[in-house]
Amino acid sequence: MAFDPVAKQLSEVLAGGYHRNTQLQALLSRPLDSRGQEVAMEFSQELSRVFAVSMAMLNSNAAAPEVRTGNSFGVSTPVKDQRARSDIGEVVAPSKKEITPSPHKDGYQWRKYGQKKIQNCNFSR
Repeated sequence: MAFDPVAKQLSEVLAGGYHRNTQLQALLSRPLDSRGQEVAMEFSQELSRVFAVSMAMLNSNAAAPEVRTGNSFGVSTPVKDQRARSDIGEVVAPSKKEITPSPHKDGYQWRKYGQKKIQNCNFSR
């Protein structure tokens, strides 16, 4: 299987990082003295470098993917989404919810529209 040069280089960097990780795991499986701590820190820094280089390679490759059509080569540029959007100017404010004790003790009681109190009766009309 043929890889492009960036993918091959990325594969080599990640393989080196995997090798460093196995060395670090073997080192951490036993108690560390001061020299072991220094070596573990070096391995950790090397792993961080491997991940940073890998991410940079992936981001640079994803930013400008190579387009191959026939015998020509080129770099594609992302096309802006041209779909119509209805919610562009719409700003949604967060709703405020206030919890009060129920039933309310403010002298008013909620009634359905049209309900009336009937004198000397427990039920409303």
